Amino acid sequence: MWPPPGGPLNALRRVVRRAPAAALAAEGVGPAAGGDAKPFGAGFTATTPNAKWVTDITYIRSAEHWLYLCVVLDLYSGFVVGWSMSSRQDRQLVVQAMLMAVWQRPSRTPVILHSDRGCQFTSEEYQQFLAAHHLTCNMSAVGSCADNAAAESFFGVLKRERVNRRLYRTRAEARADLFDYIERWHNPRQRRRLAFQEQEKKLLTQLSVETG
Repeated sequence: MWPPPGGPLNALRRVVRRAPAAALAAEGVGPAAGGDAKPFGAGFTATTPNAKWVTDITYIRSAEHWLYLCVVLDLYSGFVVGWSMSSRQDRQLVVQAMLMAVWQRPSRTPVILHSDRGCQFTSEEYQQFLAAHHLTCNMSAVGSCADNAAAESFFGVLKRERVNRRLYRTRAEARADLFDYIERWHNPRQRRRLAFQEQEKKLLTQLSVETG
């Protein structure tokens, strides 16, 4: 399950504008709107795929300028099920990442989606998108960044294993390398991990049946 044992790694923190609680309640999100403040429970774990997702944004430095990366992580598999990159940190960045995640979802079963309270995630357009695609919005407590530790952990591993080892000359160069990391390294690694866990589970079940 994601995040890996050992807790979140230190990742670059974003400075984002926080929306007041009254505004969030008016949009129908967060505990002030009557929803469960933390339906994920302790540890942000899931027992089935496409039941609980987390999303967040980080920034990548290039000699040209910043490139912003938004990801959607499935808490069961650790897969990056949606991602987008842009030179702007706006609501379109997060909507495009969610579009990819929704497109890859095998059915329209409800998903709980966790994020922080950045202005991109509290925008009316984003909230309408979630409602239209059966995604239940769950948000961090006001002023708390630690609530999104799973996404921060992924960003920390990404930067440790790839970004901090590179000097990107352009945004396009950074974009190509991030695509390579997500689709050709991270997701295949998570797929192998899940396959190994399933194999171990089958072996244990077989041994249990044989020994009575």
